[in-house]
Amino acid sequence: MVGFWYNQSMRTGPVRAGGGTTRAGGPRQRPTGGGRTHGAASAQLVTGLVLLGLAALLGIGLSSRPDWFDIWGLLVIRVAPHSDTYRLLAYLGSPPVLLIGIIGAIIAALRRDRRRALACLLGPGLAILVAEQIAKPLVDRQLVVGHPSFPSGTVVAVSAVATVVVLALPQNARILAVGGAALTELLVGVAVVGLGWHYPTDVVGGVLVGTGCVLVVDALTHLRRRPRRRTPRAVADLGPVRR
Repeated sequence: MVGFWYNQSMRTGPVRAGGGTTRAGGPRQRPTGGGRTHGAASAQLVTGLVLLGLAALLGIGLSSRPDWFDIWGLLVIRVAPHSDTYRLLAYLGSPPVLLIGIIGAIIAALRRDRRRALACLLGPGLAILVAEQIAKPLVDRQLVVGHPSFPSGTVVAVSAVATVVVLALPQNARILAVGGAALTELLVGVAVVGLGWHYPTDVVGGVLVGTGCVLVVDALTHLRRRPRRRTPRAVADLGPVRR
């Protein structure tokens, strides 16, 4: 049996693990879904967890009164609760606009990466859930009595949708998309502070929570187990070779 397999391999080339043969001296086949994708997803997962950790630390260190960053921000941003400009900018965080962004991201990602399309659907919802059901009750910071303000729910939603849009686009379009996303988050942040809804630190917390949650969800959908090495059938059938 050993001699037969050896002669066959000399004539037809090495035996593949999945059956068939390959030419002697030919290029070796590398397993698909290699460590590069796994490593990128792992790095993205760490980044998302770091952002959520920073949001947690920020929330723990806040008090009901504005800190130095809030005071500086309120000096720069003019508070005008009845400003039409602020209300128009805050409308970017309204459900219809956010829904359009999510649907667009899903469509953009669906053909190239179905897992990313799933993350575009789940990520923003998880971010809003974390902000409203976990972060706000735990921190319990109130700018207006009866309305917890940290993190800003509007900014959380805008940041989450902006992040899924960036992830859904091709690599060559992401640089421009990142700039647009950052500008949108800044304008919405200025609007909610100017309307008197939030402190500037609430805006920072919203960016951290929204972006961090989406990065974590997207990373988890792309993590794969590394394939185990399989013994070729032809070699496995031989069993232990006796001398």
